[in-house]
Amino acid sequence: MKFYPVLLLSTLPLCFGGQLPTTADAHISPSAVAMNFGALPTLSIGGGAQALLQFDMTSLPPGIDPNIVLKATLVVYVNRVAAQGQIDAAPVLSPWMESAVTESTKPSIGNTIATANVATANTYLQFDITAQVKSWIASPSSAYGVALRAGVSAPATSVFLDSKENISTSHPSFLNIVFQGPAGPQGLQGAQGAQGVQGVRGATGAQGPVGPQGPTGGQGPAGPVDLRWFLVTDIVEGDSYAWFNDSCPVGSVAISGACGHRDSNSASKDIVLNYSGPNAANSRQWSCFFENKSGSSRTIRSGVLCTTAPASYTFSVAAAPSDIPVGLPPSAELKTLRAPDGGEARHWTAPRKATMQEVRRDK
Repeated sequence: MKFYPVLLLSTLPLCFGGQLPTTADAHISPSAVAMNFGALPTLSIGGGAQALLQFDMTSLPPGIDPNIVLKATLVVYVNRVAAQGQIDAAPVLSPWMESAVTESTKPSIGNTIATANVATANTYLQFDITAQVKSWIASPSSAYGVALRAGVSAPATSVFLDSKENISTSHPSFLNIVFQGPAGPQGLQGAQGAQGVQGVRGATGAQGPVGPQGPTGGQGPAGPVDLRWFLVTDIVEGDSYAWFNDSCPVGSVAISGACGHRDSNSASKDIVLNYSGPNAANSRQWSCFFENKSGSSRTIRSGVLCTTAPASYTFSVAAAPSDIPVGLPPSAELKTLRAPDGGEARHWTAPRKATMQEVRRDK
């Protein structure tokens, strides 16, 4: 028996193979039931004749595992084709001898296990009998060989195969077996490959469950209390300036305010708001400085947002009524409006012309 290494380009480890030549071959024929044909150079198949082939399985390594057989192929050589067709292969199920077997003493033959088409002489035919060879390896005493006969689907097939006694062409039949060898040592780790392109973004996952409620936070600082809003509607005479000081009741402080034209119409552009903010001289007041650029009077609104002052709050000193705001002439007029709950609005008004003359005198 010959063994040879086979390197398969796959994920399998190193494999090795072997060839088992025929140890016995003969054919039997119903036309000559008592005749033995074991010494002939050809094996006849067809017309009821069958070829018998046997192999010595004991030449395999002892204790070999049948499961390492990857493939077992029966290979025969077609010497002559009398009628093309098909050949069936079947296992021989009982003992026989090459020099004595005849049609009348033929062994038991099983069902077909492989089929091959045949059409051309001087070619090889192959039959995959992997499962049968595994069975023989598991039980070597059952390895009685293979019978080849005309195919069931092509009973008129008639061919002649080379026997092992053929010295003219010398192509005896053989079994070609490929085994899986033991795994080799792990190879060295290869270099890291280049990073692949980034894949597409996956779908957004489902929203997770709502987490437990967190602990209650500490109490924040106390906000303003007793908020009150005082709103005043008044008139700025045509072509004049006006300071409006809206005051909170005693004990309150101003925290915000508002100044502007009363209406949202074409006349609102005549009123220019030059200042809107707290009165630096009086912490209870919110101040608005208006300019009316038209020759007619315009209605404005001003207001102050008040809150109760903390107990430790120090009030700034309020200006006296006679203290004319900066930017107005001595001729400025004072008008005081008082709310029932203590709120107060002081409106200083002066003509634009007199105001601009006063500004020029100051310079």
